[in-house]
Amino acid sequence: MATLKQIADELGYSVSTISKALRGEPDLNPETAAKIRSEAVERGYDFARLNTRCRNSGTIGAVFTELCSEYYNGIFESFKKKVEKAGYRVVTMLTDFDNAEGQDEAIDYLLRSRVSGFLYMTEIDIDFSHVKKKVQNAGTDMVIISRKSNIDFCDVISVNHSLGVQMAVEHLASLGHKKIAFIGDCFTARRENAFRETMNSLGLTVPNEYIVNDCGRFCAGGYDAAGKLLSLPEAERPTACFTAYDDLAFGAMKAFRNAGLSIPEDIAVIGVDDSQLAAFSSPTLSSISMPVVDVGERAAEFILRRIGGDKSPYQTLYLTPTLKIRESSGGKI
Repeated sequence: MATLKQIADELGYSVSTISKALRGEPDLNPETAAKIRSEAVERGYDFARLNTRCRNSGTIGAVFTELCSEYYNGIFESFKKKVEKAGYRVVTMLTDFDNAEGQDEAIDYLLRSRVSGFLYMTEIDIDFSHVKKKVQNAGTDMVIISRKSNIDFCDVISVNHSLGVQMAVEHLASLGHKKIAFIGDCFTARRENAFRETMNSLGLTVPNEYIVNDCGRFCAGGYDAAGKLLSLPEAERPTACFTAYDDLAFGAMKAFRNAGLSIPEDIAVIGVDDSQLAAFSSPTLSSISMPVVDVGERAAEFILRRIGGDKSPYQTLYLTPTLKIRESSGGKI
């Protein structure tokens, strides 16, 4: 393992500058400090002594792709509430969904900031080997929320999103619907794939015009996407619509109502996330309820145990969604 002097000699800085960078002192150029920290990780510097201080830093980090939707915000709030109750404050880094580099930089920042541990939530398929190397060299505890199951260097929480899609589509099919459309956005490809797979398993066809995922996000995106479905000849329109999350469903329902359609008599709608408005919309929205509170609380439990010195084998926890049937799908309530 490299020593401070070896790193200083290789990078051309003084030992004191290297030490300040690794301790996160504020009087260094951030780019210089980031470079030194990165190089130290690459050279296998022993962070054990720093890590002893990190465990008592009183700060836990969180890397999230966004906090706009109720799904991500629900996980974050339950996580934050539990770790704050344990006496820690939370430093949050927000990144884009598909920005692997940005997520990597967020992790680097938290490591430089000497957090006691951190939660990393990601929706992209990446090679976690470089993350593994960073956190192990830094000696920092972490928990990952991911759909990947081959992570072996920390505790992992995974939610079975595909099962939720399957439950929603099977519910609509059980009500006699064969012409079922999908409304998503640029970040819901996995749910689209699960939708197609479930439709195929049920022997139901999916015309290209029944897949709409290019109209934007949230309620406005759902409204515009429903407009595309409404532009089809009346005889070819779907009788049911699965939306990749509730905000899309709310927008779609408004478009359908504005067009004079009754929900669910003319078209059934179901969403995902079971957001707070789902039980109060008109009609009330059938939705797949994701275990957001459980995810956040279990993530907090994992990280707090590790910070406390727990050396038991890492766990991968799988959580499943539930189906909430309300008025919009026309099923039995």
